[in-house]
Amino acid sequence: NDPDPIDNRQFCSENGNDDDNDACKHSEATWDTECLDRYLEQGGRTVVFVGERKRYQDQDWGISATRNFQERLVEKMDLVQTVPLPQLWLNQDDMTIWRAKKKL
Repeated sequence: NDPDPIDNRQFCSENGNDDDNDACKHSEATWDTECLDRYLEQGGRTVVFVGERKRYQDQDWGISATRNFQERLVEKMDLVQTVPLPQLWLNQDDMTIWRAKKKL
């Protein structure tokens, strides 16, 4: 997903001007949550997510997926495994494996 004005305000122009460097001005509609919902509706059971995600209370949501996607992932799936990855400066990516929660 693109940086967006809802989850990633840090990439938006602070002055609200028509700034060509404003990532939020050029952002496209987000689609990650809809993809997850459709995948699960079709019987998908496992998701491998690679990227930044919110892991701690005081941490932001990162730019790999929207807040809505990350909340839906936690709501609908169980975290099975976390795999640390080599990091670039200021990145907090990891690989996580998720399995759909059993329906009651």
